[in-house]
Amino acid sequence: DILQAKSGLVGIFDALKQSGKNIPVQVQVTLEATGTMLLGTEIAAALTTLEMFDVAVIGMNCATGPKEMNDGVRYLGLNSPKPVSVLPNAGLPQNEGGHAVYKLQPQELADFHKQFITEYGVRVIGGCCGTEPRHLKAVADTCANLESLKRDIKMVGAAASAYSMVPLDLDPKPLVIAEEMNTTTRVEHFKNMVRTQNYDAILTLAKKLVNEGSHMLDLCCAIVGEDEKGYISSILDKIATRVPAPILVDSTEADVIEEALKRIPGKAIINSINLEDGEKRTSQVLPMAKRYGAAVIALTIDEDGMALTAEKKVAIAKRIYDLAVNKYGIRPQDLIFDTLTLPISTGQEDYRTAGIETLKAVKGVKQSLPAVKTILGVSNISFGLSAYSRRVLNSVFMHEAVDNGLDMAIVNYSKIYPLYKIPEAEVELARKLIYFNAADGDPLQRFMQQFAGVQGQQEHTTAHVDTLAIEDKLKYAIINVEKEVGEAEQKLLG
Repeated sequence: DILQAKSGLVGIFDALKQSGKNIPVQVQVTLEATGTMLLGTEIAAALTTLEMFDVAVIGMNCATGPKEMNDGVRYLGLNSPKPVSVLPNAGLPQNEGGHAVYKLQPQELADFHKQFITEYGVRVIGGCCGTEPRHLKAVADTCANLESLKRDIKMVGAAASAYSMVPLDLDPKPLVIAEEMNTTTRVEHFKNMVRTQNYDAILTLAKKLVNEGSHMLDLCCAIVGEDEKGYISSILDKIATRVPAPILVDSTEADVIEEALKRIPGKAIINSINLEDGEKRTSQVLPMAKRYGAAVIALTIDEDGMALTAEKKVAIAKRIYDLAVNKYGIRPQDLIFDTLTLPISTGQEDYRTAGIETLKAVKGVKQSLPAVKTILGVSNISFGLSAYSRRVLNSVFMHEAVDNGLDMAIVNYSKIYPLYKIPEAEVELARKLIYFNAADGDPLQRFMQQFAGVQGQQEHTTAHVDTLAIEDKLKYAIINVEKEVGEAEQKLLG
């Protein structure tokens, strides 16, 4: 159980800190014959979760013999930034007369370890169930003077659910984070689910968002005057081990974040920190990120408020980076910067160039801090516009942001269209609005006029786009069915 492994590590490192001792910690997981941990956790998710802690060694033990461990050991050898350990059983246990009997011979175990050391770079070896002194003598005789394959592992940013890992550097970009599980939006649907404790409906919504293409879920349960901590704790107790997508813990309250992190089996992302009150929030949240092994989203806000220019946004990002990395020991790969999507749809003069400044800031952060990731809440750009025009502007803005280095987007993915599905004239008007191109008049007025008084046309266009989206989903479904049928035929023929 990966959550139990995390809990054990938190307790161990708390105890070491309290005692003033520094003892190396080795953590191992058990993969079943299915290739996953008992509750379904893949080795990639386990590694992503455990490598966040200051452990000396990460590895595998028990359950199976070395033959069945091969794929898991190989993955660790190729991806673990920490030394890798392997302690297999003496083969899969056989039931003979009601007793477990292990048939793997000593030299067989030794030969497997030799392969693990020379081909995968394993550094710590031993045995688990069924291994006897004769097994370990053969291992020592065969492997004592072997040299491990040299490994050069590059750190990568990732998050994990109870089951699977999601790299933050997806191709194609962006990594999509569902925004609908948020009680602070104008849509009351999720807020009502939270208030009525309708956990079945919340779980159904979460699974629906994943099926629609979201890679992660942003969970916010803040309702003014109500029990945010109780809400988020209860929801995570019900869904954290039943949804395949990693979770963003979205709250302004440090104690709420901590309660949530205690309940998430994989590697979560905290949303978010900023410098609005100086270092008050960072001093509370960043130690939690380190203690519970979470990544962190940082907003470009300081004591003067939200940064409006690209130069100020990048400067704040650098300041937070220095605090997080050098003061609190957060890895650069686990920092995600939000350069703030501000509405260009209100007509306010201060926000006319907000789109340009945000895009320039995304590019500036990627150039100045190449190891970090970037994120935007895309739909803020179009606040207040009509439904279809919002979809157009959001879609074009996200495309432009990705071109400028955006890695992740918090958005309702079902309402984002590929640009080829939007009329070219509408795309061009959206671009002029984003880049504040006033050569042909006020770009906001021209954009709004394009969609004014043509409700029927909008409905027709929306229906056409939705139909195309359904056709795409059907094509993928057919491809998947054909693939499954082919695999089944191969098994039968085999």
